[in-house]
Amino acid sequence: MANDLSDLADTMEVAATTRPGYDMAIGLEVAEIFVHMLGDGRSVIDPTAVIWTAEAAEELRRRIEDNPILGTDAGQWDKLEHQLAGAPREVVLLAAELVFLREQPVFNAAPATRREHLTRVLKMSEPVASVPEWMSGCLDRPTERAGFRGGQGYNGRLWLHLIWAATFVREWRGWREAERSSAKSDPWRMQQIMLDAGDSAPDFRNAMQFLAFPAAFDPISSTNMKTRIRSALADRIGGSSGDDSTSGHPVCTSSGTPQRHRSRRSSMSHDLGTTGSSPRGCRPQDGMSSRARASRRSGGPKSATSRNTPIGKRSGPIWPRHLAPRRR
Repeated sequence: MANDLSDLADTMEVAATTRPGYDMAIGLEVAEIFVHMLGDGRSVIDPTAVIWTAEAAEELRRRIEDNPILGTDAGQWDKLEHQLAGAPREVVLLAAELVFLREQPVFNAAPATRREHLTRVLKMSEPVASVPEWMSGCLDRPTERAGFRGGQGYNGRLWLHLIWAATFVREWRGWREAERSSAKSDPWRMQQIMLDAGDSAPDFRNAMQFLAFPAAFDPISSTNMKTRIRSALADRIGGSSGDDSTSGHPVCTSSGTPQRHRSRRSSMSHDLGTTGSSPRGCRPQDGMSSRARASRRSGGPKSATSRNTPIGKRSGPIWPRHLAPRRR
């Protein structure tokens, strides 16, 4: 176990150097939220309140899942306001911090829209909570700077996202302290715990995995895109050993030596979104660069595209920005 975690730490350290700084930053910005979420449970908006509890999470889940508001007469934010009416302050703050996390990695979310959504939820608290200065700075981040492009499917699933997240928090608090302590430093174990909470919102689960471990998971919410990336790049690590989320694959350590970890922590199946770039020293046997090899196998794009070009307007294979084949 100790050696596995040491190898994992080495791999994550190298992986972090391959990440675009702006993508790493949006995960690191919210690290404090995860420290409290997975630890003492305190709110970052109001540190006097303990919100990341099984009781608050279950109350939030109950108010949304057990009290569905069907139809299109009201929008999802109006429905959420109705469902939170009269809720304990801890539940409202929990919903607010989840709303903030949900939109933190969205590439095309406008600052004004993000702020409106957060303040709208906070207005339901009594007394009304204010947005901390550091969180306000996150909300001011310009669009198309980092993260993934949130489409109608992601943006319109607020209720499902909150239900899944509340279930995860409730289940997290049910794990033994030793298990929780291990998962805090083990992205693959944390992913398994998230999977155990249900897979009704895989897009938000993928977002949360990235925010919690930005050096281990890519800023990709779409499982379909992860499947395509896995299929195109699997031979760089000796091929896929399965299509489930816990299949073992070879992992390159910082020394460039392939190692096969058969435990959950080393899984890199289509549902993971792990670091796509190999650590320095990991190269295919034919000597060709990984990017060139992946480009040749996929047919490669006819021309390079701008880093800020909307995904919907790109031609050729869709890659995360740091995996895109370079211009020749």
